[in-house]
Amino acid sequence: MNLRRTPALARKALPITSFALLTLPSGAVEPSPPSFVVAKVQLVYSVVSHYSHVGNRIIFYSTKGSPAGNANYVVPFLVCDPLVTLYNPTNATVSTPRARITIWDPPVGFKFKKNGDYLRQEFAEPDGFLPMARFQAANENNAAVRKSFTLYLTEPGAAQPYGRPLKLLAGQSVTYGAVVENAWTWGFETAAEFSPRSFYDWNVNNDFTNRDGRTSNSYGVESTPDLDFRAGFQVDHLSTSSNRPAATLYDFETANDWTGGWVAIKQTDTFTVEAKPMRAHPASSLPDFNVGVLKGNNVVPTSDIQRAFPMSVSGLTQQPAIQRQFLAGDLLQSPADKTIGGKTPIAVVTMIAKSKALQENRFYGTPSLPAPSLYDLRFDQLTDFGYLETIRSSDVPQEGFKVTGVQRIGNEVFLDVQAAPEVFGLRVMGTASLEQGFTENLNSRITAIPGPSGSGIYKIILNVSDKGPNYFLRIEDDEP
Repeated sequence: MNLRRTPALARKALPITSFALLTLPSGAVEPSPPSFVVAKVQLVYSVVSHYSHVGNRIIFYSTKGSPAGNANYVVPFLVCDPLVTLYNPTNATVSTPRARITIWDPPVGFKFKKNGDYLRQEFAEPDGFLPMARFQAANENNAAVRKSFTLYLTEPGAAQPYGRPLKLLAGQSVTYGAVVENAWTWGFETAAEFSPRSFYDWNVNNDFTNRDGRTSNSYGVESTPDLDFRAGFQVDHLSTSSNRPAATLYDFETANDWTGGWVAIKQTDTFTVEAKPMRAHPASSLPDFNVGVLKGNNVVPTSDIQRAFPMSVSGLTQQPAIQRQFLAGDLLQSPADKTIGGKTPIAVVTMIAKSKALQENRFYGTPSLPAPSLYDLRFDQLTDFGYLETIRSSDVPQEGFKVTGVQRIGNEVFLDVQAAPEVFGLRVMGTASLEQGFTENLNSRITAIPGPSGSGIYKIILNVSDKGPNYFLRIEDDEP
């Protein structure tokens, strides 16, 4: 076990909550486990570019382009990878055939430029940011459009990469994302041109973000812990079909009366994206942003809600916009590339459970607590997918550690520990007699399970199978 220690923390300064005595009967009855907790929801936004894959577009840029050749031009896409982290706060294994989570109205808007010129007229307005749903072809002018993601969470199976029941051990935290097949490439995705497989989300009627295009699972997108950022749900209708700004067309496109809501850019030209938190749908009685834990009984998410966690974006809207500029060719993921290619993250929306709420398992109480007392809502710039693990809740302790729960079940002792991000070492000492003092170092008997990233929570499981019904424990700083 390797928790971490604040350098200035001396053993004599340990808080009293770090000292625990157990005099519990070894035959304690294991409680029935409650449901899992949604510890974190993240919407990871990226940009990527692909070669034109539709036959008439390939012919046009190969013959009319200046320079000629389809490979000299790429099409930029906006991408979203939704992630859901489940957590088992209990001291028993939680098992369920599946979990179903819906994310409504991602609270972020975008603007795009080609060589310094905005791709839509409204982008030039200070408040001209548009939500992701507006970049599907049928919704370019639909101000009332809404966007949602429904994930159907299972574990990888023996015969297919999804479908086994979920199983979370005591204290375990697992993050789930959409299944990406081993064979997936952009060429595989778009082999049928206008009938993509599951991630090219241009056609609103496919409903790819709520219905799996591969398995026709109407209860949600097949999602497992095997995270893979190669794909993601992608849209390319970044401009408009009817009134695209003339400055965003090359001379040879204008001369041939060639236009469209999708945008071809020379690999050596620039593509700029701006992103900002915002309410993504018109004012109404609906919350700004909402996450629902669903029952799995009704295919319509709004008719299947077990518990919803509505959030306001009012605390985010004053944040400045993120702006990133790229050479369009640097974002390229070629048709046969089985890697992430040039796909580059730019921003992430995170709804993260507060540490105290996780410790006290407040999420399914009656009456329901307001979602802002359980979660923080954040918007962060993202330059690397690895940064996702560093995002913390607002109440993570800044120093020291404390034990927040102790329970003995049979031959195991479960200790819930809250720790600061900095370092301390932990030593668990034991004795059968207080008079003789704590002389047994029990660290070799310990399994330490970190909770959700950014929570500062750990569950420590100690094997006391040969220690009898009455035994005492003390937790000490592991450094002199």
